[in-house]
Amino acid sequence: MSFRITSLSENQPIDWKAHHVPASALDHHGAADIHHGVELKLGILGDMVRIREARASDVNGIRAVHRAAFGDEGPIVADLALALIADESAKPILVLVAESEQGVVGSIIFSSVHMPGSEYGPSYILAPLAVAPEIQRMGVGSQLIESGLTVLRERGAELVFVLGDPRYYGRFGFNTGHKVCAPYDLPYPEAWMCLSLGEVVPERVNGQLVCAESLNRPEHW
Repeated sequence: MSFRITSLSENQPIDWKAHHVPASALDHHGAADIHHGVELKLGILGDMVRIREARASDVNGIRAVHRAAFGDEGPIVADLALALIADESAKPILVLVAESEQGVVGSIIFSSVHMPGSEYGPSYILAPLAVAPEIQRMGVGSQLIESGLTVLRERGAELVFVLGDPRYYGRFGFNTGHKVCAPYDLPYPEAWMCLSLGEVVPERVNGQLVCAESLNRPEHW
């Protein structure tokens, strides 16, 4: 499997109202922004998958890939993904998609969070991440994560949080050494992790995390 970095500048005018998503929701840097993507060759499928920032025309694909990836919980997670995209309290937000000839086959969302009273720089939470079942375990999820973290670093983000499998997310540097409290009590505290993208030492990070309104519900934690 090979990877190639590309620069993409193919955004076209979009009828945002047709998708019921605000025009600023998926592209807060403007329609003329140049998106940086990653292309990877999936040898088994013989297909090219490109990772890029999402556009309004991807909304249906984002919904579909979350429904497919999460089984019985798919509709709930898909609703969360679209709610975050339209949520003003989630901004600034980064939404990436993995795209093949078949359409959207993966999606990842990084929405804004903060800790009241803290002096930390821009912070985000990774949720949700979805990859179409037929191409799971082929590195697409990893590339979505790595591409997202790269973009966030370029934009000056300092901290990224995630609630997930420590064995998986630990590979990207996420760890449990921080002291930031999640919005709700967690059944598996060891799954609540943080990654520093700057000079902040995770072990010194503390406070109460405040997330977007659409994510601030107990069923999502």
